[in-house]
Amino acid sequence: MTDNNLHLEVNRRIFYRFLIARNLAKASTFLFYVYFIWELVAKFHSVFLAGLVPAFSLLGYLLIVIPEGHLLDRRNRSRVFFIADGILVLAYSLLFLGDTILIIMVVDLISSLLAWVASDSLQGMIKSIMPEDQYGKAVSMNQTGTAISEILGIIGGGAMIYLGMSYLRIFLVALAFLSAALSFPIVMERADTHGKNYGEVFVFIRKMAFLLVLSLILNGLFISLDVYGSGLIRIVLHAPAYYYTLFLLGFPVGSVLGGLLISMGKISSKLSLILVTVEVLFIGILLLAVAIDPDVFIEPFLTLAMGVDVIIINVQLSAFSLKVIPNDLTGRYNSISVLFSAGASPVMALLFSALSRFIYFPLVLEGAAIIAIAVAPLTYFAMRSMMRAFGVKTEESTTT
Repeated sequence: MTDNNLHLEVNRRIFYRFLIARNLAKASTFLFYVYFIWELVAKFHSVFLAGLVPAFSLLGYLLIVIPEGHLLDRRNRSRVFFIADGILVLAYSLLFLGDTILIIMVVDLISSLLAWVASDSLQGMIKSIMPEDQYGKAVSMNQTGTAISEILGIIGGGAMIYLGMSYLRIFLVALAFLSAALSFPIVMERADTHGKNYGEVFVFIRKMAFLLVLSLILNGLFISLDVYGSGLIRIVLHAPAYYYTLFLLGFPVGSVLGGLLISMGKISSKLSLILVTVEVLFIGILLLAVAIDPDVFIEPFLTLAMGVDVIIINVQLSAFSLKVIPNDLTGRYNSISVLFSAGASPVMALLFSALSRFIYFPLVLEGAAIIAIAVAPLTYFAMRSMMRAFGVKTEESTTT
């Protein structure tokens, strides 16, 4: 084995270790998410209270995303990962104080924030430790790992609905502790960020501005499924908790299938204008199908199809950004792009929750889906503008 191959193998093992640690942290947040969304609907019959869980889970991250980007560019990313996991153990320990709505929302905000920090640290580490020709594969594994952790979290959350709060507390703390144990820091070269600030990041942001604004709109609309999912199963369909678990499982199972297709080379990780545009449009159509004719047996297959679509889009866009964004700006670029991609989600989650108090919520979900379908075709022009700004050939330029 040559020195280069040995170095690559060592870095692969480091990547796998931190990937497993991140997956455990993410699984814990999904478990928390599923359990309390269901419990709030079951206990209070309130879609509004359930909608606060996804709202708070994103709000905390958005509050720290800018300083987090600076931190990841200026400090050892593996050490930031480890510290976030350590604090996550303490955050879940707050549940031993009780399960009031205040405690639930505080833990929701803090735990999701820390899990996001761990994810962003891992994303930055890919750029630092993996060669460029491995970016697509590493991103695919990263996205697939998120889906697997979501599956485990959803199954665990469904089980905890039956087992109860006493088991939930112990399980969450144990997952966070295992994640911290696996994320023990490594020695990493610090990127040269001397004299660099967000002004340089905005050079890249401007090139992707149209696409980022579009993602702001679409993600804000798609959060309606998170807000209303438990209500559809519990209130509209009068189905028990395990059907809600199946409904949620569809999305990450679809993501795993999509990740496998990419890993096997059946679908390219290279950015495709036409494919991503069709996928975004299809997600809007599927969202409309969920709202128009909810069926307890069909819903999981619709969310499964959404999962396949979303991971294809995410892998292609993430691999593209890793190639074009310099390593010393990766953390700050990620923080700004997240403000666009997720910035509307907590606001829209609160809006959808509030609308459910005045309008029958399946009708609101239908309206969100129709807007998403109408906006989706603009994805093509947004991506074409971005690719041309970076000097990357599009499909239409390669066929003429």
